[in-house]
Amino acid sequence: MKKYTFAFYAILIALINMSPVAQADDFQDKRWYVAGFSSFVGADSHRGAGDGWGGGLGIGKVINEHFNIELKGFGNVLGDTFTDANAVGDRTCSSTGGGIIGGTTCTTDDGRRRDLTVGGGILDVQYYFFRDTFSPYVVVGAGIMNTDKHIGNVSALGFVGEAGAGLTYALGDNFMLRSDIRYRYNNNFNRQLNSGTDEFHDFTVNFGFVYQFGSKS
Repeated sequence: MKKYTFAFYAILIALINMSPVAQADDFQDKRWYVAGFSSFVGADSHRGAGDGWGGGLGIGKVINEHFNIELKGFGNVLGDTFTDANAVGDRTCSSTGGGIIGGTTCTTDDGRRRDLTVGGGILDVQYYFFRDTFSPYVVVGAGIMNTDKHIGNVSALGFVGEAGAGLTYALGDNFMLRSDIRYRYNNNFNRQLNSGTDEFHDFTVNFGFVYQFGSKS
């Protein structure tokens, strides 16, 4: 965890020390946007699972020269792949249509699982130091997250909060690349998937895109 903590604070300090280079008295860009991203998760060792990957999608709005709000959904798989012997060979069938041309497709479970699956939704507030081709920002967010532990088939729904720093790079009027690193806090309110703790401290590194609708006005 120390290496993630060092990286987070190094980026945060660097961004805070950057001076705004543009005044936005004539700031008019208050568009809606969608943001897609992939994520690496540095998992808390107390989760009983290793690091993992995932991604998500958000929809947001530029409020003014400094603030965005964004609602995002995300999902991550953590830890190692293993074979759930009890699930191997389970058959799942579903209808592919109705009437004469309807049919049924079936799949057989190979039992391959990951240690943990997490997913949820977060409402972000982003603060941009300035808006330019490169635009640094800090972000805080809060929401809910569900954790599924496949060994034992147990789950927990709890609170999730994030704080971090990032940077966007504009490739045009409507499209930009975006990356950030975040500290993630998760509290499952006494629902202990692993004995001894119901709260966790993870880090995420996200990389993706932002597409803004319409033109600046």
